[in-house]
Amino acid sequence: MAVEHIDSSTLTRLCRNGDILRKEGDFARADIVLEFAASNSIRVLGEDDTDTLGAIYLLADTKRALGDITSALELEEAYVQGMVRTRGMDDRDTLIAMSDLAETLRGERDLDRAKSVANRRLQICSARLGPMTRHAHRLHGPCAPASRSR
Repeated sequence: MAVEHIDSSTLTRLCRNGDILRKEGDFARADIVLEFAASNSIRVLGEDDTDTLGAIYLLADTKRALGDITSALELEEAYVQGMVRTRGMDDRDTLIAMSDLAETLRGERDLDRAKSVANRRLQICSARLGPMTRHAHRLHGPCAPASRSR
């Protein structure tokens, strides 16, 4: 549902409230708030705005927690694409988003796509860090495996 007149500070507060609901375990209400915030952020701020991408990430994580993996994957893919467009392929947060996406795909047994995303991330890390063993990458900052908590 889109609201004709809504400003960026209201959208930011909505995302914050949605995140609080998530942290309290109220994923059903968080889903409603974050769906509203994400759709209006896209309309008002644009799909590549930092706040919009944050809303999309939180909504994807909420959908995953509710068991709506199909929607979560679509949102995660949109988030990764937005991160690539706005921050570049070798940005730390983009690499973390790619890792999260690969993990979700693996959990859904979409192993070919999971492997493709993970390999692309590994190639970027190798280019940044030079030739190393796969295990050595775990020790180096942005190329370390990411956790879902942000």
